[in-house]
This record gives sequence, C-alpha cells and structure tokens, in this order.
Amino acid sequence: MNRRTFTQLAAAFPAWLAIRQSKIVQVESTQTTTAQADVALFTHEDGPHLSSYIEALAKTTGVGAVYLCDPKSRTVESVRSRVGAKFVAAYQSPQELFQAKKSSCNGKRRTATDALSVKS
Repeated sequence: MNRRTFTQLAAAFPAWLAIRQSKIVQVESTQTTTAQADVALFTHEDGPHLSSYIEALAKTTGVGAVYLCDPKSRTVESVRSRVGAKFVAAYQSPQELFQAKKSSCNGKRRTATDALSVKS
C-alpha cells in the first residue's frame, strides 16, 4: 500500500464509521417502543388555551388515552372529535374520574378500546 492509498483510506474512515454508526442507531431506534401515557384533562367550556391543549393531546404520540373532566360536560363532543380514538371517557368531577380509573385499573392500563362511553 502506498502513501496515497493510505491517506485516502485514512481520510475516508471517519465518514464510513459515522455512516455505519448512524445505520446501527437507526435500526435500534425502530425496534424500541415508547410507553404511552394516560392523560386526564381537567377543564370547563371557558378554559384558557383549551383548543391548544386538545390539539397537543391529539398530535402527541406519547399520549395513549385521554380522560376528560368537565363539570358541565360542555366540551365533551369537541374533545372527543378532536382527539379521536385516544378519547376514553368524560367525567363531571375529579373524584368520579379518579374513582373510575382506580377501580378499572387493578394493575393494568386502560385503553381507548376498553371504554368509549361518556359518564353522566
């Protein structure tokens, strides 16, 4: 091997190594799954920034289920239509939401397919 070939290979090695490592990282990242969080949204019809919160919940992939607490149930349809399948249930008081969540969990996470009804 002459100096010219060695220099070319030595110069190309860091780039090759970077490409190789990025492929390894990319393969590993596609195999991992992120745990999704259950989110409770406490609000009322005049809640500040409500549309921004609903939009963020709908777009965030880390959110798996959305529970709504609205004392007069005036935001239920808006939240249900905008978060889609992530919407699980609506409650009129925090106590009702916590009691329902506590009794339904029993060690397992409740998903949007477990309950789609609105509590009155």
